Amino acid sequence: MVAPVLVLILMACVDFGRAISQSIELANAVRAGAQHAVTAANAQAQIESTIRSALSPNLSAATIATACYCGALPSADAGLPPVANCDSACPAGSARMMTIRATCPFRPVSFAFGQTVATALGFNEVSGHVTIRHQ
Repeated sequence: MVAPVLVLILMACVDFGRAISQSIELANAVRAGAQHAVTAANAQAQIESTIRSALSPNLSAATIATACYCGALPSADAGLPPVANCDSACPAGSARMMTIRATCPFRPVSFAFGQTVATALGFNEVSGHVTIRHQ
């Protein structure tokens, strides 16, 4: 009577561990893209290619989104500068910020933590995110 409950808990732990592992892998890939962005800020396609090459095949369905901002930084940490094109340079004297986010759907493999439960808990997607600033 106790064994099925323990197996159910074990399977849920395995799925949770997989989600954490995939989230860490996405975060590392986004960091690799951010490192490339520091040296080649106006090359969005190359940045996305760097992120994709850092991902394992099981995360090939990841969606990568980038947003760039150019201009004076708001005072008192009040937000981001105006949105800009990621493939063009910022005007001289302005700060450039870039946010990179990669998301991938997560599908539990066990019956213990099925897709319905995962969706209800908001546990159906893993992501990695980074914001960089360079001048």
